[in-house]
Amino acid sequence: MEPRLSTDLRGGMLHQDCIQMDPGLFVRALCKSAEAYEAAMTFGEVVGIARQGSQISAVRLADGSTIACDTVVLAAGAWSGLVLERWLGISMPIGPLPQQKLHLSLDGPPLGCAVRWLGANIVQRLDGLIHLGSKPDDTGFNAATTSEGKEWLLERVRTVLPSLQFQVSESAAGCAASTPDKIPIIG
Repeated sequence: MEPRLSTDLRGGMLHQDCIQMDPGLFVRALCKSAEAYEAAMTFGEVVGIARQGSQISAVRLADGSTIACDTVVLAAGAWSGLVLERWLGISMPIGPLPQQKLHLSLDGPPLGCAVRWLGANIVQRLDGLIHLGSKPDDTGFNAATTSEGKEWLLERVRTVLPSLQFQVSESAAGCAASTPDKIPIIG
């Protein structure tokens, strides 16, 4: 499936459910779909909630305005634990998992399959780029790209796919949400 894999590899496992999603494109698609159902879109920074008794009645925006609501969906990612504590007084062990990634432009044919090796995912994206990630860091909410992180990732792709010809087209860092046992909290 991928002739550029190192001949030093002793084995592997095929997973056919590996996907990559661009979160910005996903959110834009959600907005477009919601607008098709006549939802009104308001863009702003949410800084708190308003209550009537024990019921949440509105979300507060940084500009001082509020948006009335019957239901709130908390989608704050790595900041969800802080938001729950500050706004609702609920303690949940959700915090940041800072990670670095690279996007590679290939010289040659696309990958025949996704590869995971020593903590790195190497996945062909539909736009032609290769996603190479993610190097975890221990920097709290201070996710940043570093030369050490870039080399950590490049060492993995060069070892497992030694004949892959590419250029680094993007280096990025961000925070994923994490729990102490790395298992999502449902409910």
